[in-house]
Amino acid sequence: MSVITRRLCDQHFNVYCKGSPEMISTLCRPETIPLDFHQQLDIYAQQGYRVIAVAYKPLATKVNYPKIQRISREKIECDLEFLGFVILENRLKEDTTSVINSLMKANVRTIMVTGDNILTALSVAKDCGMVVKGQNVIIVNARQNVMKANGHELYYNLSGQGSSSIENKSPEGALTPNGCGGDYALMTNSNSVTSLQTVDTCTQTTSVTMSIKDIESGLKVDEYEGSLMEHNLNNYRFAMTGKTWAMVREYFPDLVPKFVTRGTIFARMSPEQKQQLVMELQDLGYYVAMCGDGANDCGALKAAHTGISLSDAESSVASPFTSKNPTIACVPNIVKEGRAALVTSFGIFKYMAAYSLVQFASVIILYSIDSNLTDLEYLYIDLFMISVFAFFFGKTESYDGPLTKQPPLNSLIALSPIASLTFHLIVAIFLQTAGWNYVQTQPWFEPFNFTEDKEEKNDLGCHQNYTIFIISCFQYIILAFVFSKGAPYRKSVLSNYGFLISLLINTGITLYMTIDPPNWLADLMGLVVPPDMTFRLTLLGYGIFNFIIALIIEMFIVEYFLSNKLRYKFHNIHKSHKKFLGIENDLRRSPNWPPISSLTSEIPSNIEDKTSPMSFAELSVVENTDPDAAMLDQNSILNSFFEQYEELNDVMVDHPSSESKSSPEPKSPSISSVLDIDQAIPGMITHQEHPIKNGLKSPLHTIKENKDNILNGHENVTQNDNNKDMQSLEMKNLEVKSIGNLENDIIQQS
Repeated sequence: MSVITRRLCDQHFNVYCKGSPEMISTLCRPETIPLDFHQQLDIYAQQGYRVIAVAYKPLATKVNYPKIQRISREKIECDLEFLGFVILENRLKEDTTSVINSLMKANVRTIMVTGDNILTALSVAKDCGMVVKGQNVIIVNARQNVMKANGHELYYNLSGQGSSSIENKSPEGALTPNGCGGDYALMTNSNSVTSLQTVDTCTQTTSVTMSIKDIESGLKVDEYEGSLMEHNLNNYRFAMTGKTWAMVREYFPDLVPKFVTRGTIFARMSPEQKQQLVMELQDLGYYVAMCGDGANDCGALKAAHTGISLSDAESSVASPFTSKNPTIACVPNIVKEGRAALVTSFGIFKYMAAYSLVQFASVIILYSIDSNLTDLEYLYIDLFMISVFAFFFGKTESYDGPLTKQPPLNSLIALSPIASLTFHLIVAIFLQTAGWNYVQTQPWFEPFNFTEDKEEKNDLGCHQNYTIFIISCFQYIILAFVFSKGAPYRKSVLSNYGFLISLLINTGITLYMTIDPPNWLADLMGLVVPPDMTFRLTLLGYGIFNFIIALIIEMFIVEYFLSNKLRYKFHNIHKSHKKFLGIENDLRRSPNWPPISSLTSEIPSNIEDKTSPMSFAELSVVENTDPDAAMLDQNSILNSFFEQYEELNDVMVDHPSSESKSSPEPKSPSISSVLDIDQAIPGMITHQEHPIKNGLKSPLHTIKENKDNILNGHENVTQNDNNKDMQSLEMKNLEVKSIGNLENDIIQQS
């Protein structure tokens, strides 16, 4: 965004432009960009700051106000002069970390889609818990490569878990659980790394270093390693920018599902790319909820299954939900409400289906003797029982406890709902049939004689009618109770006072009609009450037995066994509509993908960088011909060797041996040998020659990396070309055990 201003004392206008540092750097003149531009940007971004670049340029004096009204943006935003960075601190809101933690515990995946810098997004993701401790982040990058078929290639950088915070740094010299020094940075641009599985644990010291809280809590190192073992193996997440996202969709569309399945951080995303990401997630079978607060989120909010606007601005128009509190604390509440609504809908459906089937069974049994339920019996069941239960059924609120990992069923055509209805129907038919047969065995039983006059007068009452009606009333009440489930998706049925009161009232009326109904009620309902109290109490026992069996069916058989134990037992993830399950399974079985191109450290450059040592190096001793040779790097671990060597030479001067006095001054030959030491310094380090008081000259020591000698497994001994007249010195299988032994060997050979 640019603005054009003019001070009162100036004769020209000035253009001030702000935006992302990457974009502003392309609009500025190259000579105005500091050399440490990207270095400083990375330092601030890695610490979680939001960085905005500012630039300006003065317009020509001939550019007046009318011309400014017609000038194009392209002519204004070019050849700018870089001014600096504006550093903004985006602090996490108080409830952000706890909300994300609760979502992740419930296996609800969280993804960050932002327009900020990817390093800033990485820092925020680690602070809020999107990237957990011990979890690797692989940054996906794309670049042009004319050698490839499509002209582009992808490369992957493994981002370390290090932090610039002093509290998170391990003490100097301390060992991490994997045995590597905790104060070493991750190697950069290591071409030897081929996959995440082959990355040596020493390159990930910052990701597994025990924190102060772990130590204070008394956690042992072996216990810490065990807790991280299951997370470190093939446990990584992808991060990419919008530019990479666009190139992947265009040139590598087959990799998009993998990146979407394991992607956690998507930075520098445009509004269109945010919408594309939401649609890709939906294509993989995810149910997507999107939170946004700006106009650039409208497309993604509209495309998501559940769009949540965190402000009353433009985003509230495109999203069905608007939060009064501008935080993500509403997300768990929406998930709970959605799950409660789904469970309630399925419960009401099951209850209405079971009620219809039970009443159908009752009518079929009574039809066998040409009888039926009376009109008032139908009215009482439909109006005073079923309608009241259905009305209060959905009044139970959502569960106020933590989210559960197990989501509710989202399909009625599944094993659990069908099995539940089947089992309850079998029990209902069995008890009604048992009561039907039991009443006919009583000595006072009078069979029903059907006549046309009774049908016209609705005189269908009989002992069989009374038995079936009472048993079915108990069953309607029992089904309403067992289908109204509580935790973990809804509160207990005891919290729904309307539903609870309706259950108690209908249970009391049914008991009243069962045990001792008055004559007026029996005449009104058309009931023929059996004279035996024992029989009526037996019908009450049928109801209690039905209640116990219904609880066993719903709680143990359906919920525990079918829903929990057998739900995924025969589930073929590769044929499921949730495609992400199959992709995730394939990624877990592919530890060699993706191929890691380099390891990037997230420790800012202003902090002392102690490079992780390599395993092998080559030692060469040559005669010094350059008196101006560079001094050895002050951080080299071989400094102690040269200091000891100089002290030893001083001792030789003070206490010269007879051999050194009589022998002529030799010229130092060239010696090359492979050092097999635990920690050698990579790269090349040189040390200036140190004069010795007895006239001998100390050699110039050069340490450099030698991969060929490592592969060959042998040691080469060469002779200096400048000393061909000297007797050749052949040294084979020279093994240096330590720096102290090395100096003695060199002195003796000299």
